Amino acid sequence: MLDRSPGMEGYRHVFLTMIAFAIIGFIISSYLVKIVNKKKENQQNLETKEINN
Repeated sequence: MLDRSPGMEGYRHVFLTMIAFAIIGFIISSYLVKIVNKKKENQQNLETKEINN
């Protein structure tokens, strides 16, 4: 990337790419946390129902 665009333009490309990967990583990790929390909640609800029966 730096070879194709030397100087400030190349560094701009590098940092924009890093920002894009960071945003994508944040979105994916947030989605995975949401899934895990939902599964935990479902598991706790099942355990509560078993105890009450």
